[in-house]
Amino acid sequence: MERGENGENGENGENGENGENGENGENGENGENGEMENLSIVIKTRSVEEYKGNFGEKITSRWEGSQRESDS
Repeated sequence: MERGENGENGENGENGENGENGENGENGENGENGEMENLSIVIKTRSVEEYKGNFGEKITSRWEGSQRESDS
């Protein structure tokens, strides 16, 4: 997973200036690594939706089960 040079290739750092969670493409809401943390969350959410659309409930329920195990 690449952060992208100056936010150019990062979803949360448009043109390295006004990213959703990155002021001036440098510091995210949660500090220096805020952009990477947020990007990781976005990717996880998307992949679950992709699985749901492509494979149905089987993989989605399996993913939810693994989340429950790791949370406890």
